[in-house]
Amino acid sequence: ERLRALGEMAGGVAHDFNNILAIILGRAQLALEDEKGDKMIKSVRVIEQTALDAAKTVRRLQDFAGVRASRAFEAVNLNQLVEGALEMVESRRVKLEETEGVTIEIGTELNEVAPVAGDAAELREALVNIIFNAMDAMPEGGKITVKSEQENSLVVLSVSDTGVGIPDEIKGKLFDPFFTTRAPAGSGLGLSVTYGIVTRHGGNIEVESTQGKGATFHIRLPVADCVEARSRPERKTPTIKHATILLADDDPEVSEILGLMLQQ
Repeated sequence: ERLRALGEMAGGVAHDFNNILAIILGRAQLALEDEKGDKMIKSVRVIEQTALDAAKTVRRLQDFAGVRASRAFEAVNLNQLVEGALEMVESRRVKLEETEGVTIEIGTELNEVAPVAGDAAELREALVNIIFNAMDAMPEGGKITVKSEQENSLVVLSVSDTGVGIPDEIKGKLFDPFFTTRAPAGSGLGLSVTYGIVTRHGGNIEVESTQGKGATFHIRLPVADCVEARSRPERKTPTIKHATILLADDDPEVSEILGLMLQQ
């Protein structure tokens, strides 16, 4: 209930900040079109990049709040998804070993499971976030095990590590946005985004841990019910050469900046 309330609040905050950032970013990009001086262009590009970085944080808040633009779900093979996620984290694993001398072994125990209905990219992101969290929990190195199994109508993905474990007093805060034990290195959004993704897929996520003895995250997702993979329809090149665009927004400043950008 507390996380649901936080999600609603985060969604509202994200909407308001999106409007503010749209104005800042739009004005900066229009200024870049007109400005000729190198010094001013450099300054405006800093503003533009800062606004883009802030927009990424807002999108992650939206992920937690569950207000990301919905896409059609398709049948997802979680074992294949695990293999893809491990490829994505491999570069970080190698970097830790080469630059910091931290050796992390990653193993799998993948059993035959039914497909789930979902967005493969989102689910892969959720799994990568958990694996990165496990790496951060093992400053001296250790082992991560990713396991898949089926429990009746649910498919379970488990990520176990041999790290430092999670103190009881912070277990209830793990999925809160901006909560981190790695400040200032961590943003505190990785696990909250994962929570949002899993919830949006009709699943749940739980953690088991004893301090000093590692942790295990369990993601449970419902089995797909007659979902078939769909391909995107081919886009046809529009034949209309002139068109009238109706632009509507509840923020007049946003409407103005969008109108100016369209005129450009």
